[in-house]
Amino acid sequence: MLWFTNDFELQKEPKGFLCCSKFTLLEARNALKRVHPRSQPNHDFAKILVELDQKLHGKVSMEWQQRKPVMKICPICGKNAGLSST
Repeated sequence: MLWFTNDFELQKEPKGFLCCSKFTLLEARNALKRVHPRSQPNHDFAKILVELDQKLHGKVSMEWQQRKPVMKICPICGKNAGLSST
């Protein structure tokens, strides 16, 4: 099983599969995408993962690109359906 957790109350820093497996962020992200292609950590948690990657491996294995939310239009009625980052 592959997961990321963020538990500030207990650890004061993020923890999860990235720490336990010695994967770089890029390796962990690729493994997660193979199983759950639509997964996308929120922007703030992604920044923490990049910092953790630097701390654990001495370098950043990937740059995180935040997707800008775009307005989605309902294909049936043509009305605004809300924001989406996919």
